[in-house]
Amino acid sequence: TRTRKENFRAMGYSVRTDGWRLTAWLRWDGARLVGDFSQPPVGVELYAHPAGEADSDFDATENVNVADLHPAVVRRLMGLAEAHWGKGPGEPVEGQEPRGREQGGVAGVEQ
Repeated sequence: TRTRKENFRAMGYSVRTDGWRLTAWLRWDGARLVGDFSQPPVGVELYAHPAGEADSDFDATENVNVADLHPAVVRRLMGLAEAHWGKGPGEPVEGQEPRGREQGGVAGVEQ
């Protein structure tokens, strides 16, 4: 069974840097088909990645959610996520060419 996009309850937005991966689970705005960055996240996951090991085994390193231990990292990465996805549909991210929201394309940011 397929869930219609209008009926999602939350959407995860992930940002990955050399040392971290953050996933913020946001309330879903079914009318606009976007996560609602104006509300606190439903949940936040933050995983430490060994620096310089881009091809590391993420299954081995993403077992302990350390979001509560690193609030400054969470704020910084949430800022990156909001800067990229917190715009209205069709609004360009500052410093980048406009593109479809589903296309992504920011270095270090995964959808």
